[in-house]
Amino acid sequence: MRGRSARATTIRMLPAAAPVSRRPATGAAGRAAGAAENLAPLGRTRPARRRVRVRWGRLAAFVLGVYLAAGLVMQQVAFWQAQRELRALEAEAERVAAENRALRERIQFARGEEYIHAAARERLGLVRPGETVIQLVDPATPAETEKE
Repeated sequence: MRGRSARATTIRMLPAAAPVSRRPATGAAGRAAGAAENLAPLGRTRPARRRVRVRWGRLAAFVLGVYLAAGLVMQQVAFWQAQRELRALEAEAERVAAENRALRERIQFARGEEYIHAAARERLGLVRPGETVIQLVDPATPAETEKE
């Protein structure tokens, strides 16, 4: 193995009381170390702590996914709020249009002759030719005016 930078490993059988290496062994050395661990009595060996390896690509993809999901949720909430506001504005526009129609009808009525005649009868007490006017008088009212 001259061209390669490989470390030569030797396989040693450790006694059962010896601490177990924290570093996982690979290849033939790992198999031999595993066999040696199996020979040790139960309860005396410490479990090998597994080293957490950070995979930056996966972490970045996860963070990006969370960011995109949060953005999607925020967009959906904004969309629902905009739809609710649109429905409220459409209802308001419909109400204003109905009020506008009613006002136009009143304007048309005020410009017509019917309104002029009705206003002249109510406000001025005018009568058309040929009509008979009937006025109702309260009987208590003239007596009260004579006493004063």
